[in-house]
Amino acid sequence: MADDLPIAQLTKTMRPGVEPDPNSVTTVADLGRELRNLRTSVGKPSLQKLSDRAKVQDLDLPRSTAGNAESGRILPRLEVVLAFIQACGVTSGTELTRWRSAWQRASASRDSLPRSVPSTQDTPSVSFNVGLQELASPATVSAIADPLQEAAERLTAMDLEQAANRLVAMNAERAATLLEIMDPDSMVVLLATMEPREAAVRLEAMDLGRSVTALKAMDQGRVAVRLEAMNPEHAIKLLGAVDPEQAAAVLEAMKPGHAAVRLVAMDLGRAITVLEAMDRGQAAAVLEAMDQGQAAAVLEAMKSEQVVGLLWFMKSAQVVGLLEDMESEHAAVVLEAMRPGHAATVLRAMKPSYAAVRLEAMKPRYAVGLLRVMNSEQMVGLLEAMKPGHAAAVLSAMKPEYAVTVLEAINPGHAADLLEAMDPGHAAALLEAMEPGHATTVRLEATNRVQAAELLEDMKPGHAIAVVKITNWTQNPEQTAE
Repeated sequence: MADDLPIAQLTKTMRPGVEPDPNSVTTVADLGRELRNLRTSVGKPSLQKLSDRAKVQDLDLPRSTAGNAESGRILPRLEVVLAFIQACGVTSGTELTRWRSAWQRASASRDSLPRSVPSTQDTPSVSFNVGLQELASPATVSAIADPLQEAAERLTAMDLEQAANRLVAMNAERAATLLEIMDPDSMVVLLATMEPREAAVRLEAMDLGRSVTALKAMDQGRVAVRLEAMNPEHAIKLLGAVDPEQAAAVLEAMKPGHAAVRLVAMDLGRAITVLEAMDRGQAAAVLEAMDQGQAAAVLEAMKSEQVVGLLWFMKSAQVVGLLEDMESEHAAVVLEAMRPGHAATVLRAMKPSYAAVRLEAMKPRYAVGLLRVMNSEQMVGLLEAMKPGHAAAVLSAMKPEYAVTVLEAINPGHAADLLEAMDPGHAAALLEAMEPGHATTVRLEATNRVQAAELLEDMKPGHAIAVVKITNWTQNPEQTAE
């Protein structure tokens, strides 16, 4: 069969009596006719087979584009014509020149065509009956030489339901070809009339540009259910071909789970742009429907103010999970941008180890602000879970009287670690602010002896003497010598 022959052998399978004549082309209709003759002359391979052959030669010729090129209704681009004829086995320089000249003549004549395909952007409301009287007029029908075009015109002249049912009963590729060569109004209303799954299959088989034209003219609810029924990869292509606001409107009309699948599969930059264009509440619902790790990755790439706005609409447990999944630095920036009460609530609900790491990544003054909102037990627990150096920096950013209260509540051994990690002068000042009783001596006695000596040296003499008098060091001669 011709469909199975190598490209180089196609010209040897010419059908008798059928020979293309590019020199006879003067109009777009002529060009379509001769392209059909060319395909017939090499055994009439299917449009899909033609597309596959073009791909082997690194040429771009989608099946639907090839169908449009030979329909004679629309002037194809020159590169489409050249891809078409090369897929049919035409490779000689002389023949390529003849076809290029044919395209140039057709291009020069297109202004004399009786009517052009209108843009759906100029037709905000769609009526199936628009243009049908003109399409069904004897003068127009008699001028149509393409059988496909005749079939398309017959469909548009039918009852709407009947036409939609005919298209559903057809092979999806043939139905797509007929829809592509219809006037945009008829194409849109037929796709809108079909069941979503049936419409989705035919939209997938159509040229991307024509599919986008159809979707732009439909209301967002109809578009959403058709994209939900479509292969996600193809739906993403269509969403990528419209502006972010239109894509956002479509995703808003989808069920959050469907929208999440399509958003995750987009390029990250595009996904963020679309999310930013969506209503915050609906965008939050889509993020909640995602895998938590994927949602966290999306949020990490967004500005902290935008993230805070989205988190506000989410359930507390979801917010906690997302901030635990985010890198600690990103989560810290987000927590800093949140209202202190909200951020403190989130930190309290986190696992202490996760919350501590995020506090460590914050600027100390922000961490202080969040800790001040918590009760003493929660605050002490987080400070004890932090690394001493980070916790010491947070304590140093507190007002001295408040830091003293915290130190008195912290485990003595851990308090000693914090004092050792502080600037000695600041640590000494905090010790001076404490009564020289158990709270002071226990913390000082737990420190390294050299560090304790430095602290005592930095304290005012009266305070230092008062502390030393009640320590246990004097009970141990070796410690006293130290």
